[in-house]
Amino acid sequence: MLIRYSTGTDKGKVRDRNEDNNIVIDCDSYLVFAVADGMGGMDFGDVASTTAVECIEKELSDCGMQSFTETEIKKMFTGIFNLINNKIIEKCIEKKSITGMGTTLSVCIVTDDKAYIGHMGDSRIYIIRGGKAIQVTKDHSYVEELIDSGRITREQAKSHPNRNIITRALGLDRDIVVDTDAFDLLEGDRILLCTDGLTNAVEDHEITAMAVDEPEPDKGISAMIAKAIERGGRDNITVQLLYKEVKPEE
Repeated sequence: MLIRYSTGTDKGKVRDRNEDNNIVIDCDSYLVFAVADGMGGMDFGDVASTTAVECIEKELSDCGMQSFTETEIKKMFTGIFNLINNKIIEKCIEKKSITGMGTTLSVCIVTDDKAYIGHMGDSRIYIIRGGKAIQVTKDHSYVEELIDSGRITREQAKSHPNRNIITRALGLDRDIVVDTDAFDLLEGDRILLCTDGLTNAVEDHEITAMAVDEPEPDKGISAMIAKAIERGGRDNITVQLLYKEVKPEE
């Protein structure tokens, strides 16, 4: 596959520890990307996000997927997300002190010409195409519901006092709904996965510029994390960025 990628994470300037987690699984015919943003009292958010990443590694690191129909990928995402959800809940039952922990999770499986996503929470996946960032996941948050109902604008949501309330995440309820989708991957596309430590600090158009202007994904990520820290670094920041290469002319 003509794809280059990189990952980066930083705890920011305010948090004592990094409760984000991420993983990349590099197979011959496809790649798996995932970011998880843990939440919960007494710094147990990292337990939830680590559980998510460890499950993805265990379930997908054998690189055994042979078929990539949307129906099969959706079924696979639903199964893995439910597995993670149950494991987090079981850990909370076993140890009462970590009750209430949970995690967002955004996963993207990339083949040579297609991307498949599974998503819960307010971490995000973007496709950057033609100089524009298109958010392909929907935030599962209180302010997003307010926006959908017309009670506030997207601009007002940026400073809303309840903007950090998540309405859907792993570990909070036995019954979950996983968002899944698929889209074509074109030459020159960039795909970005990130936690809200980036998007709460850096505007979409700034993220787009850094992804487009930097020739290497690791430099794009470094620029994004540096900008988020410059803006206060109030949350953990995790970014994954991949570039779909333009094939050389024969």
